[in-house]
Amino acid sequence: MDIKSSLLPALQIPPITSTISRLILAMEQRVDLDHSAQALGEIFASLTLPYLQEFELQGFCFTWPHGNFLALCERSSFRRCLKTLGVSHVVITEKELLQVLSALGSLEYLHIADQPLREGEVKVITDSFLLALTVSSASVRGLPLLPRLRHFSCISLLCFTNDIFKDFITSRLDACSPRPFQITIKWYSHTVPGFLQMPQASCRNFWLAVHCSYTA
Repeated sequence: MDIKSSLLPALQIPPITSTISRLILAMEQRVDLDHSAQALGEIFASLTLPYLQEFELQGFCFTWPHGNFLALCERSSFRRCLKTLGVSHVVITEKELLQVLSALGSLEYLHIADQPLREGEVKVITDSFLLALTVSSASVRGLPLLPRLRHFSCISLLCFTNDIFKDFITSRLDACSPRPFQITIKWYSHTVPGFLQMPQASCRNFWLAVHCSYTA
């Protein structure tokens, strides 16, 4: 099959430079994941947003156009300005997500999600991902990823171990002090995860918001 024939016509978006501080892109109807990647990639390629502080994708799931976003980061100096990233409606690999986060040194709020797709689960919130965000382990290699992170929000398939999750929290508490560090977590399971047994009440600067969402 000719791959080009399966793609949508180019959106032909002219180059746009804007001083907006907030951008939300929403997919209002379900489309083929390849088509979503094409459309989103063309949007990213058209934009330069040097003052953007908040970026979020909403609605139905997008496939992540990785190269286009990294180019947008570089072109717009997101390392300096972007403080909020919400990509819970995105199919992205753990490796790609870590590369994105390494380009966002000013980020304070992160919202991500594992994706339980029919084609197979896409897991990003894993032990290796949490270790990369744990200040004590990351500091061996230099500055940790997201040194200004204050709020970590996720929807998880619970593919991580409790001890590594606790170490991640503890390290971020120390890094944020005296400011509070907040976690909001939802999970695709009827099982109550073991990390809820941790003594969060004894941590003055820790806020854990727990929600449960079930797969259909």
